[in-house]
Amino acid sequence: MEAAVQSLYDDGVALLLAAQGLNIDSMDDRIPSSERDLMDTLVVGLVANANVAVQSLEALLAVGFDQSDITQSDYIPPMEWQKSHPVDNQDEDVVNMELALSRPGVRAMNSVDSTQTSSMLYHSSSQLPDVSPDLQGRSRSGSLIDPVTPTWPEQSESSTLVAQSTLGAESPDPLVDVDEEDPSSSSKSPPRAAAAARKLVKLLGEEAPRHVLEKYNADSKPWYLRPNYDPSEILMDPDGAVRAGAPAALIERLTAHEHMDPTFNQNFLLTFKSFLTVDELFDLLVTRFSIEAPAGLSPAELDEWTKMKQQVIQARVLNIFKIMVTEDGILEKEDMGILGRLKEFASREDVVNSAAKRLLILIERAQRGEDAPIKISPAPLAPPPPLLPKSMKKLKLLDIEPVEIARQLTLMEFAMYKKIRPMECLLRSKETKPGRNSDNFSSIIQLSNRIANWVAETVLEKEDSRKRANIVKHFISVADNYSTMTAIVSGLATPPIRRLKRTWEQVNARFMTQLRDCESTLDTNKNFNNYRSTLARIAPPCVPFIGVYLTTLTFIHDGAEDRLAGMINFRKRQKAAEVIQDIKRWQSKPYNLQTVASVLSFLEECFGKYSDGVDYADQFWNLSLEREPREREDEKMARLLQESGFL
Repeated sequence: MEAAVQSLYDDGVALLLAAQGLNIDSMDDRIPSSERDLMDTLVVGLVANANVAVQSLEALLAVGFDQSDITQSDYIPPMEWQKSHPVDNQDEDVVNMELALSRPGVRAMNSVDSTQTSSMLYHSSSQLPDVSPDLQGRSRSGSLIDPVTPTWPEQSESSTLVAQSTLGAESPDPLVDVDEEDPSSSSKSPPRAAAAARKLVKLLGEEAPRHVLEKYNADSKPWYLRPNYDPSEILMDPDGAVRAGAPAALIERLTAHEHMDPTFNQNFLLTFKSFLTVDELFDLLVTRFSIEAPAGLSPAELDEWTKMKQQVIQARVLNIFKIMVTEDGILEKEDMGILGRLKEFASREDVVNSAAKRLLILIERAQRGEDAPIKISPAPLAPPPPLLPKSMKKLKLLDIEPVEIARQLTLMEFAMYKKIRPMECLLRSKETKPGRNSDNFSSIIQLSNRIANWVAETVLEKEDSRKRANIVKHFISVADNYSTMTAIVSGLATPPIRRLKRTWEQVNARFMTQLRDCESTLDTNKNFNNYRSTLARIAPPCVPFIGVYLTTLTFIHDGAEDRLAGMINFRKRQKAAEVIQDIKRWQSKPYNLQTVASVLSFLEECFGKYSDGVDYADQFWNLSLEREPREREDEKMARLLQESGFL
């Protein structure tokens, strides 16, 4: 039937197209014989396929009548049945989702309790020889009964569809499986939680909420292997990320025995100083390491708890301590006092093992050395040869190739950028008046301001407009990495430079296009959307524009409270950690460039003329008026004619 209907559709479309393609000016014109034969063939095919479709539908209708005759005594229209059996949904949901997702496997039913409610799930009618509830709640006898809930009998060879060795002992309650591990415990496992997790994954696929799956997986384990924290002490997002939590619950997730979350661990260690001190973290981890077995465990259960929970937790705690000692950016110089407490802990008799011995070695190395620099991958290739000036005596800006100036500025800025520490990011976002405290961010900002001032003053030093235009083109060619680009564009965009019309008129279209591209990349619209998109397409090494990170950190701090529902707002810390990780990404790979001492000294000398915190705007404005005084339109026209040679 499917093939006939498809052919019917195809022939119909072909016939319609053929009819539309006929070129007939009047009714008297005759259809060409070739087109008439084609249309006749299509009509014959349409009739044949239509007959096949009609015959198939008649056959299906006959089968339907036969089935109706067989069950005619049982049939009651659904609407009529619903009117005679009103359902009270005030106290329960129409669909019990918890029951739907946690249903046990197929089991036999020996008895039916007609007094129970209808909020249950039914299985195949082949399970019962005499009574089989269906979607209308009817029995085989044709009598109308209320929807019934089957109850499961005790396991026996005659009443079980699945072998007893497979299902194990069954509970008389279909909704709750008795936790045989601890009958006295009030924390029962939902029935077949693992099967519920599989159903949820099958139903939703990759979009299944991770935190719900983790809960099902945890509930499927014995009570003594489940997490210790109360569910109210932690809030989870649908993607499985931690939204908020109490300190103890966050520490337990950091060292969880049932699963490992590397993303959470990394975010926690990068941001914990915003809500815990190093000593408080140490105390919580030591308490976690000293976890004790719950009372009432049998020898077999105690052995399982020791292997699957205690030993795993202790190994995770030692691993966190190792990361704190070895990874850069976690322990600052002022935190090194914790190494003594760590060493004392790792030397305890109840702690000493192979992992603790390795931790002791790492602690002793850290105590002997200084704060390790950020780990960066070495450059594998030889750097390109530098473009040296022809004369090394008394260098001038135009004597140095723009590419080499860009290289030396890049090395200078990268040396500052790689010193940024994670804690500086957290502190910087909290400052109401940034810049009061001297940090690596301040050093980069000060260098950018000095470059912008240097650009503006260097242009204004030249009295001739052609020379000023040459300086402008030279600086446009220097704008290479994003940090230098920002400083140069800022210097050229200042009002004292922008108003120099005679200067900009002599900058050709190629350089103006290059400058407009730089300005478009650094456009602040939509939160630097163009810049972020460009940065996402490149790979290290790179010196990014630090202002974007500072703006994002400020938004994170102002846009969310430190606490959520009385707990630590960890989602806020996660956002800050993403910024820190992005900064560290660009720190990981150095530039493969050579330092040219003469060029570097020239640049440092130029930047040294400017003091931090001093506003040079008025000085540059007065100098700009000297170079190009304000002129009337007639004066401008006369000047342009003179410069063009007409006068």
